[in-house]
Amino acid sequence: MIRKSIITCAVLCMAALGSACRQEDPTHHIEELRLINIKPTTGMSGEVAVIQGTNFGAEISQNRVTINGVEARILNASSGELRIILPENAPGAYPVKVEVGDRQIEGLKFTYLKASSRTFLVSTIVGMTGNKSTVDGIGTSATTWFPTGLAYAPDGSIWFTERGNRAIRRLSPGMSVETLVSSTELDNPWHGGFDADGNYYVASKANGRVIRITPDLKLTTFASGINNPMACLCDEAGNVYVASRDHQKIIRYTPDGAASDFILFDELKPNCMCRDAAGNFFVGGTDFGRIMMVTPQGEQRIIAGDGDPGSGIDDGEPGNPLTAHIGNIFALGLDANGVLYMADCTYHTIRMLTPDASGDYTKGTLETIAGTGSADCLDGEGLKAAFNNPYGILPSADGKTIYVADATNCLIRMITVK
Repeated sequence: MIRKSIITCAVLCMAALGSACRQEDPTHHIEELRLINIKPTTGMSGEVAVIQGTNFGAEISQNRVTINGVEARILNASSGELRIILPENAPGAYPVKVEVGDRQIEGLKFTYLKASSRTFLVSTIVGMTGNKSTVDGIGTSATTWFPTGLAYAPDGSIWFTERGNRAIRRLSPGMSVETLVSSTELDNPWHGGFDADGNYYVASKANGRVIRITPDLKLTTFASGINNPMACLCDEAGNVYVASRDHQKIIRYTPDGAASDFILFDELKPNCMCRDAAGNFFVGGTDFGRIMMVTPQGEQRIIAGDGDPGSGIDDGEPGNPLTAHIGNIFALGLDANGVLYMADCTYHTIRMLTPDASGDYTKGTLETIAGTGSADCLDGEGLKAAFNNPYGILPSADGKTIYVADATNCLIRMITVK
């Protein structure tokens, strides 16, 4: 009986002690702060962004948000969302901090973009979002299935490859879309280009070939046995250059088909290339984080990117594009002024590299001109528009129009520069 009383007393004491501990612990019911995301992830001072998370204060006065240490104005607050006006910051990627009472958390980054003196307006000119079909027609009444490569034909129309239906199609200046060729020989067609005689050469990636299409639309195999050919282009003498991604090289074929290794790379796996009037090649690839220029003498120069793709859009220091973060590049294009355009599929953006006054790209300016940094489908002003795997890019000679093959969205987009 005595033993039973002692046990009962001990249990009661422990319960009382536990209750006292709970009453004395003021943080017992305070939930941990958590950051989920910030939308958008890029923008400029004065724009609105939304931070999503858990256990924010339900009243505006209970919260404090800073970006790079600069306090943001909070417009609305709830336990799961804070709507803010972005404070002033220079271009760059900065940490976001949220404070609620004596609790604080930091873990997201927001990228401030450079303000441009020009306007870049994105519009859809061919296709319907996500409609995976091949239907000829005018403008958006036509559909396309995974468009990839874009090239100007001698008549001024645009030929584009369609990987989803193994087709080559033509977009006229009047926005009429016509299927020119559909064949099993075109197995995963990527980038192509024309020679001076109007023959079109296209990389048929999956079967390791280069297919030649004559002006009267006859197909022949021009070259074979290539490990993942991704892009073709031609020079004034009729030589055909092919980017072999997994062999890490560019192969040169003479007009009669004789092959030789033209450029060998140590790290770069080339996805795309373009060539200027002086014979310089510009090359981009996967998991490289840089843009390579190869001179006619064969010298390889890094002209943009620090080799680190980073975790957000970062155009680097003004006048030093070698400090920029660059993702996987699947398309490159040049205008007549030497401005280099690139389709960055890591960040689903279109970017532009302008050389300095002497023509030096390493001292030029890299600028993201379209795309939010996340995969989506939105028309509108450049940095508020969105793409999903832009695999093709084609600027006009004057740089006032840029065509984009928005592959996963199954669209052809147009950027008008004003």
